[in-house]
Amino acid sequence: MFVITQHQYDIIMHQSHACYPQESGGFLGGDENKITGVLPVPSKVVGKTDEFALWDDDFGRGYLFFDKHKLKLLGVYHTHPDGVAYPSEQDIKASMQKGLKFIFVIGLKDRNNPDLRAYTVAGGVVEVPIQVVSNSGVVSLDLFSSKDRKIMLTPEVLHDFHDYMKKVIREETSSGQKMDFGWDSSSFTTMA
Repeated sequence: MFVITQHQYDIIMHQSHACYPQESGGFLGGDENKITGVLPVPSKVVGKTDEFALWDDDFGRGYLFFDKHKLKLLGVYHTHPDGVAYPSEQDIKASMQKGLKFIFVIGLKDRNNPDLRAYTVAGGVVEVPIQVVSNSGVVSLDLFSSKDRKIMLTPEVLHDFHDYMKKVIREETSSGQKMDFGWDSSSFTTMA
């Protein structure tokens, strides 16, 4: 079973609703069965506008980012706008190609009741339960919030993030797409 704090869950849901009707997602990190890090990634338009896509550079940054915070990259999360929380064949294939042990899917068929589910895909698709726990006794840090920036956001991490965003913005604006991600934070939690 995975455990995720309400704070982390809320970050994922905020991004999901802010980017709707487009797919959105990112990386989840932690240790063993505890999801303690959320790293949202901007969607890129790759053919279909309703697909969430990650590039090899995104995975490199994701692994580096979680490694810097002494966490493991557990898997990719993404939404299925107007769909159910079950991985598609494409989701499964992509997860296996990247060697990911888990995939997390948010079904938004009923936007008032989003459905977050986790699956392992090695040897078949098997659901892994997720429990959302209280923030009580848990310290959360939004790495890109102004109050915490001086504490944890190193110049190297900020430089990498800004370079990444400039690249995405340059590519999106040159294709005529308006940039509006609807979210702006990465978050980490220390479970007490």
